[in-house]
Amino acid sequence: MSEYDTTALLSDMKERGSLPDNDLRFTSTLLLSSLTLELREGIAPMLAAARVEHLVYAYSTTVVSGTAAYRLPSRAAGGTLRDVVYLDTSGNQQPLTQLSSDQAREIGNTSTTGTPHSYYLRNYDVVLVPVPNVGGTLSMPYYARPNRLVAAADVPILSVSNVGTAWTIFSDQNPPGLSTGTYPLDLVRGIPGFETLATSFTVTEPAPDDWRYAFTLPVGEVATTADYLCLPGTAPVPQCPVELFGLLAVRGARRALKAVGDDRWQALADDVGELEDKAKNWLQSRVSGDTQQAGGQISGGGLVAGLWGSFGW
Repeated sequence: MSEYDTTALLSDMKERGSLPDNDLRFTSTLLLSSLTLELREGIAPMLAAARVEHLVYAYSTTVVSGTAAYRLPSRAAGGTLRDVVYLDTSGNQQPLTQLSSDQAREIGNTSTTGTPHSYYLRNYDVVLVPVPNVGGTLSMPYYARPNRLVAAADVPILSVSNVGTAWTIFSDQNPPGLSTGTYPLDLVRGIPGFETLATSFTVTEPAPDDWRYAFTLPVGEVATTADYLCLPGTAPVPQCPVELFGLLAVRGARRALKAVGDDRWQALADDVGELEDKAKNWLQSRVSGDTQQAGGQISGGGLVAGLWGSFGW
């Protein structure tokens, strides 16, 4: 058992919330669901509001001449982005200005063509302004929705190998229900901060009980036997800083007690408040000293604007 996985987290949750193992009301399904909801509705907004780049994932898509609308990443929490940048075919970057749809119509760029300089959001699409008449790349880094928490993984990674960015995982088991082919599996990092490293694997079984998972990692990323093979959008470990695990456990216990009509949930209010105060201290800045950046000295999180919105504490 890892000190960070859901087995350890459930044990901590039960201890902090005084949830006895023999109380049949607190099923594993209920407890894991409570933890997932608190991770997504409580912890993730905290991380975004702190403006220190937790849960920010890179994403890009090809810009096609004549096509204005580009779908947001499906795992973008709240359908929100960290930034929107256009890269021309030479790799030159142009940060785009966000407009409302009314503003785009007012300046007459919703039907004209040219090199994109702005965009607006329409449902879950980024719409470029003007309509591009050139190719390029649209970079849309986003705040990722943490994966749904599941029981600790039981598919061991026996070894890994790579040639450049092409990686292969070797295991003697396969996730339930999978056979050979291409599947949107997740590879989740097994050490803090538990990022989703890759999705969409090619799965083969060259010999009985000899499963191989082929995938690509970004330059500089490394897969290890400590990582987790997961079904899409799931993880056996919370995707947040380990310093927030205690807060997650208490919030999860409070939600579980409330869900079964147990009034003891109110007794956890002080614990939640104390741990939230500690979390604020952890999240104020990820660089303890003054940092030199454009415009002079600022604190570590001062310039991060994002598009999440204002959550407050």
